[in-house]
Amino acid sequence: MEANVVADHLGIEFQRVQLQPLLQGFEQQLAPDLAGEEPRGPTPTPDRARHNTIARLRMCCAYYAANRRNRLVVGTANRSELLLGYVTKYGDGAADLFPLGELYKTEVRALAERMGLPDPIVEKIPTTGRYPGQTDADDLGATYDVIDSLLYRVIEEGDPVDVAAKAVDVDESTAQRLVSMCAETAHKRRLAPVADVAGRSRQPTADE
Repeated sequence: MEANVVADHLGIEFQRVQLQPLLQGFEQQLAPDLAGEEPRGPTPTPDRARHNTIARLRMCCAYYAANRRNRLVVGTANRSELLLGYVTKYGDGAADLFPLGELYKTEVRALAERMGLPDPIVEKIPTTGRYPGQTDADDLGATYDVIDSLLYRVIEEGDPVDVAAKAVDVDESTAQRLVSMCAETAHKRRLAPVADVAGRSRQPTADE
């Protein structure tokens, strides 16, 4: 298990929690009431709902441990995943801080190599592990080498999508789809909107 390898390498406390029993109990309580309901969304499958639930149960466990020990939850999401919305809302997309959140996936890999992490970690093909053989590239339609180069030109440098697509040698339709994902998943990168029915939506600052 990769997390165990990293923890051992860095000397970090590690505890493995089995989520399947939690998921089974969750589904036994809730799933019968949803029989016949049709899933909605860009990938409307019950498997996606189960995958998202597992991610949220994992975060529940992390926050439970953090609360019990008066600690913070550190998220692992990087800039590529956050920009694309390739995270589960209130799952791996929820944390108290994201140390890698400003680094693109390719930069994270370079950092891991610089830190001397084991080769199996540095060279591992990115995957969510939803099913055997699944890769991020299959889901996203491009590798992170291409995605990061494209997003950097569009997001950081302000290049038009067609110009950026040509520069990184990717077809424009793929480039447009990836950039569109950034806009379509913006809700994952901000707090839930508040209905300003009483004109009190302004949030206090740290100095107040």
